[in-house]
Amino acid sequence: MRRTLIGIVTTVLLLGGAAPALAQPEIIGGQVATGSWTWITALLTPDGKQYCGGSLIAPKWVLTAAHCVDDSTSRDAARIGSNDRTSGGTVVGIKRAVPHPQFGPDFDNDIALVELAKAVTNKPAVLGTGTNWDGYTLRLFGWGQTCPVKGCNGGSDRLLRVDNTALPQEKCRAQGTGFHPEHELCMDSRNQRTACYGDSGGPAVYMVNERVIGVTSRGSRSCGDQDTLYTRVQPYLSWIKSYTG
Repeated sequence: MRRTLIGIVTTVLLLGGAAPALAQPEIIGGQVATGSWTWITALLTPDGKQYCGGSLIAPKWVLTAAHCVDDSTSRDAARIGSNDRTSGGTVVGIKRAVPHPQFGPDFDNDIALVELAKAVTNKPAVLGTGTNWDGYTLRLFGWGQTCPVKGCNGGSDRLLRVDNTALPQEKCRAQGTGFHPEHELCMDSRNQRTACYGDSGGPAVYMVNERVIGVTSRGSRSCGDQDTLYTRVQPYLSWIKSYTG
C-alpha cells in the first residue's frame, strides 16, 4: 500500500511512508528535541533506514499512519526509545501491520497499528482523550527533512521537534487535501514550521500532560505551503484497544 499511494497523490504530499527510498523529509523550522522519550519510535527498512515515525502505546504495539505500512512492513523493524534514529534504544522486528479498515484513497482514517515481534519493556505513551483541540499548542516530533522541497536533504539523525497550533476548520489552509475535521487536526504550518517528508506516523503531543493527541498524516508538496493534517487519536480509541487490550 505505501508504495502504491505515493504514486497516486496529486493534491497532497504524504509526509513519509511510501517506498522507503522516497520518504526522506523531516521537521522544518524546529529544533533538536531534548529529554528522554521512551516511547518514540522510528520505523526502519531491513537495511536500517528510517522512513516513518510512531509511538509505542503498549508492550507489543506501535501507533503510526496507515500510509506508512503495507504487506512488506513485516520485514521491517522498529527502534524504540532513542532520540537518534541510527543507534540506541530498543530495536525489535515487526510481526505485522494493521491499517485502519476504512483507510482509503482520500487518506481518511490514516491510522495504523504495528505489532512487534516481541514485547518491549519501554514505558509506552499515553493517548489523549480530548475531543476539541482548536487553539491548543501541540508538539510535533520527527526525523524528517529540515527543508521544504522533496529531496533537499536526508533529514536529521537526531530527533527534532516543533510547536504548532491546532486550527479550527474555518481557518485551516488545507481544505483542498480532504480535511476531515470530525477526526483530524489541522496544524498551523505558516512560516514553514511544520512536519515534512519522513515525519509521517509520528506524534502530536500535548505537553502539559504529555498525551499523544494525533498522528502525522499529510501536507503540501512543498512543506509549509499549506497547513499539515494529523489523524486525531480519540475517535479511534475503541479500535486501538480492540488490538492492544
